[in-house]
Amino acid sequence: MARSNLKLKSMRDLSKLTEAPEPHAVKRLPPDVSSHRGAVTWLNEMLEKGRDGTIFTVEQMLTTPLARHLLDLNPSNRKTAKSTVASYAKQMKAGEFDSKNGETIQISKCGQLNNGQHRLEAKLQSGVDLPFLFMFGL
Repeated sequence: MARSNLKLKSMRDLSKLTEAPEPHAVKRLPPDVSSHRGAVTWLNEMLEKGRDGTIFTVEQMLTTPLARHLLDLNPSNRKTAKSTVASYAKQMKAGEFDSKNGETIQISKCGQLNNGQHRLEAKLQSGVDLPFLFMFGL
């Protein structure tokens, strides 16, 4: 019942006017990874959280700065298959890429990219931001 519509019938009803309103749940805003600085900050926070060997998964929007930063941290990754990257990028542009299919972008405790290089390259090629599952602490 809204307070403005409250009808007082007794002094007990007066306490309803002075009660503190119920707190609203505080929703934490997702980290802003749309800038290089935001991507670096988010990645460092996740790496720190996984340094003790705790393996965890988090959903995050894969943006250009985040994809670029992850790839730049891992210059010695194997060569990508250009046809796979092109296929993924084409699917991303068409809205047909299932980024939540259970396959995670896997990052070790020391920040090495263990899995996801083709998807990161395809994101850069397509220009499409998609939510992905990231696994840390490996």
